[in-house]
Amino acid sequence: MEVNIVEISGYVTAICSMYMTNRNLPPERKEHIIEVVEKATNRYGFINKKNSTEKNAFLAYLEKTITYGIKHEHHQILKFIDVHIHMEGLHRAAQDDYDAHAKRLEIIRSTTRTIKGANHAEFSNFYKDKVMTFDEMYEYLNGSGMHENVRLYDETQWVKKPWGYVLKEHENNPDVVRGLTPLGMSSENISKVPYGEHLQHIYNLRRRNPKGKNANPELQTAMEVLREDLAVKCPPLGFYLGKVWVESGGGHYAEKNNVYMVSKDDEVI
Repeated sequence: MEVNIVEISGYVTAICSMYMTNRNLPPERKEHIIEVVEKATNRYGFINKKNSTEKNAFLAYLEKTITYGIKHEHHQILKFIDVHIHMEGLHRAAQDDYDAHAKRLEIIRSTTRTIKGANHAEFSNFYKDKVMTFDEMYEYLNGSGMHENVRLYDETQWVKKPWGYVLKEHENNPDVVRGLTPLGMSSENISKVPYGEHLQHIYNLRRRNPKGKNANPELQTAMEVLREDLAVKCPPLGFYLGKVWVESGGGHYAEKNNVYMVSKDDEVI
């Protein structure tokens, strides 16, 4: 599985909109914003690695815009920034968890039709070596029949399920077992997601979460890889992706999954 940020756009509009809300966007500031964005980023919107005065100015503008949007929940400002994402090899079960957010993003995904000429099941890396179709097991057993439990020559043990065989250690893992249905096939998608509210929401809901499991394990990994790639190509966007503003302690930014809402009865909710 691979996850890549292929383009980031909308910096100028997002930064200008922040100043415009306070009627503080004179022509010379707008021209300066356009200039530093042009010189600090490449054609794909990734920040140049070489240090420069324009890069420092751009990072200052962007940091101020992101923190302002998060602190004041001014989501529309950050929605002007679009993040274009390409995912390859994500299995359909995980992709279904991702494009459940289709209202928040624009997405095209590969067809579920079998590739012409294919004569074997196609699985993503998450399912390889964990599940085996009946045809595959039949071939391993040289046509000797479908047994409830099978030990192969490499000493691995397999358990028969309705759609095929599962490695014994995963026989009660629902995320693995469902991979024997067509959901296990490898698929691909490309999407464009507004950073403000939408990408933040998707990431916080589908990321690795110590307090609960809200997505297929492969999608959780994909979300963390996405953030890491975003942090390389535009560090402020990656750094603040999972953060929210917390008023306590004089106010600070914290990872959302580390923030607990407390009710009047002091029960964590």
